[in-house]
Amino acid sequence: MLENILQVMAGESFCKDKAAKIVGGVKKLENLIASGAIAADKPTKTQNGKWYCNAADVLRHCRNMRK
Repeated sequence: MLENILQVMAGESFCKDKAAKIVGGVKKLENLIASGAIAADKPTKTQNGKWYCNAADVLRHCRNMRK
């Protein structure tokens, strides 16, 4: 079931803020993007352009929310 969810989300994307909240912080997200674990795209070359992170990759690296 989990693999099915990840396949469906492979075509979707999260913005950088939403992805950072899911993985546990901006620094962790930037490290995952730099290592190639999360595919990210910035279509515009402007400084304030929006980042698009692959939703399936972000969900694979989500932080543990269990208490």
